[in-house]
This record gives sequence, structure tokens and C-alpha cells, in this order.
Amino acid sequence: MLKTIKRSGRKYWDLYLLLIPTVTYFVIFHYLPMFGLQIAFRDYVPQMGYTKSPWVGLLYFKRFFSFYSSWKIIANTLMLSALNLLFTFPMPIILALILNEMHLLGYKKVIQTVTYAPHFLSTVVIVGMVTAFCYPPPA
Repeated sequence: MLKTIKRSGRKYWDLYLLLIPTVTYFVIFHYLPMFGLQIAFRDYVPQMGYTKSPWVGLLYFKRFFSFYSSWKIIANTLMLSALNLLFTFPMPIILALILNEMHLLGYKKVIQTVTYAPHFLSTVVIVGMVTAFCYPPPA
């Protein structure tokens, strides 16, 4: 088994080399942040850091679930998430269908630019553009 792995490594070294960026990405952005999850099980003190803060186990979870309105909080969170999905998910599709049916090409391009620009430019740039377009320059 070990010989087969070594032989495969020598034969396909270039393919394993292509795996390095992907594995590095997942380690840095998906695996290492899980180290911070232990803060939920510790009495976290910033001066002591993650590893030296005292371990409390499920204390905070027990405290939350024993709180009289915890189930109402959870239900409200789930309801808001479901409503968010229900109302925000179809809107881009509806907008795309409406724009597809428009016959005035110039108007269609303006609507596309106005609706899609905030996704590509920062809010500061958009507000600056709106201010520049809407107010006359000082005399």
C-alpha cells in the first residue's frame, strides 16, 4: 500500500502540485477559523487568549436554553431567515425577466446599470456618482 502511494506520488507529482493552492485555501479559510469556535465553550478573557481562558463547557448553552424566551428567539430567527429567502431570492429573477421583455434598449441599459452598479462599486463611489449627477457644480 505504501509503495503504491509513493509510486503514484512520483508518477502524478504535477497533479498533486495543482492541489496545493486548493488545499491551502481550505485550510486557511475553512479549517483555521474553526479554532475560534471554542470561544463558545470558554469564559473568554481577551488578555488570556483562546487557549488560556477557563473552560466552561456547555454553561452558556444551558443558560441560553433555560432563558424563558429562547425558543421564541430561535423561532423569530428562523422565520426571518425564511421570509428573507422567500422575498429576496425571486426578486433578481423577476427583474431579469422584466428587463428581458423591455423593448427600449437605452432604458433597459440604464436600469441594468443602476441596479447592478452597487454590486461592483463601493457605496462611497455610488453616493459620489449620484451627488455628482444630481447637483450642479459650484459656480
